[in-house]
Amino acid sequence: MSLMGDICEKRILDIGCGPGLLARRLLSKPCEFTGLDISERMIEECQRDKSLQKFNFYAVDPVEFLKNKPNEKYDIITCMGLFEYLSDEYNHELMKEISKHLYPGGRLIATYPNANSPYRMADRIYRKLTGVDAMVPPYTPGVGHKEFSEKKLKKEWRQYNIEPMRAAYYNFRLIPKPFDTYLKTLDLFISRKLQILSESPFRFLASAMVLGGEKC
Repeated sequence: MSLMGDICEKRILDIGCGPGLLARRLLSKPCEFTGLDISERMIEECQRDKSLQKFNFYAVDPVEFLKNKPNEKYDIITCMGLFEYLSDEYNHELMKEISKHLYPGGRLIATYPNANSPYRMADRIYRKLTGVDAMVPPYTPGVGHKEFSEKKLKKEWRQYNIEPMRAAYYNFRLIPKPFDTYLKTLDLFISRKLQILSESPFRFLASAMVLGGEKC
């Protein structure tokens, strides 16, 4: 939430909104909120929730939605748990549209799996040994769960005229698969205790990051 800055009277677009988790956190704020998700089931869940009726939700492909509204601009665009499931081609199209639809100085906030965390490295070995891989419909069937590095992401964002501000890391998972399944309580306890390292030199231990940037 801190990466969003002042959200009063701001236009917010949440791409990949899921069941409306972010929307619920903004209920008490005077803002204009739109949530998009390609899953009709997720959008139906948002629309059934009477507390969210002041917000707009659409079951739609986000690239098509943005292309069909070329004059719409937003102060804040969020993408949580989204980019790891997109092909490179779709990612490129989405980032182009996001850049077009942000006001100058508007913010993009997105989460990414951290490719450099020990947990992710161990997970890649585990998946290779077991032959397990993620198949991710409906966006890009057959695209495996992708991972990212902060350095490369910042370089990529600048190509779309979005200047990165800072990254905060979270989900400090250190117990690798398959042991994490049997040690869930300990895994969660460690993650919570290490959250204080989110912006320290040891942030690489986290399995995920949230990156914020401003439209130039």
